[in-house]
Amino acid sequence: MTTAAPFIYLVGYPGVGKQTVAHILAKSIPDSRVISNHLIIDLARSIFRHGSREYEEMRSKLRKAMLESIVESEIVKGTTFIFTGAHGTTNPISKVIAGEFPPAAEKRGSKFIPVILTCDREEQMQRLVSPGRLNPGENKTPKLIDQAGLARILDSGPCFRFNTEDELLLDTTGKTAEEVAQIILDYVNQKK
Repeated sequence: MTTAAPFIYLVGYPGVGKQTVAHILAKSIPDSRVISNHLIIDLARSIFRHGSREYEEMRSKLRKAMLESIVESEIVKGTTFIFTGAHGTTNPISKVIAGEFPPAAEKRGSKFIPVILTCDREEQMQRLVSPGRLNPGENKTPKLIDQAGLARILDSGPCFRFNTEDELLLDTTGKTAEEVAQIILDYVNQKK
């Protein structure tokens, strides 16, 4: 039984629209907050080399502290949290990270709604070098813009799936961020 506002987890590889969609979605859900995976990644990367043991340990500690704070706080029990993440199936660390969210939602009394965003490879490559990603503007974090890097990620295997009854698999190809956000909003309202 859910007693708290839901956890919505947008998962997908770079360029599918996670962060853009999350911010549009948040405007349609009263008392919601976006927690981008870049909040933790960028802080850890500003201190340690990306991929180092220390970097991974710091990310883990930050994520666990964040989730624990959300779970234990009565103040944000009515807040819908919209998380973003990019998890592959071949990286064991990705599986651990993704796996921390469902039990946190359950402990909080929240419905856990994973949304797996996919996109046609060619369109995803074009989105990667779109002006919004190249010039993220104020309050936005720098994102992956290396097409060869994205190709390596895409070639490594499919994006992580939770395979739960509440999971939504959504192809964003040819859709605007507003259209994708509306589809997710309709789905979330149906699942509440």
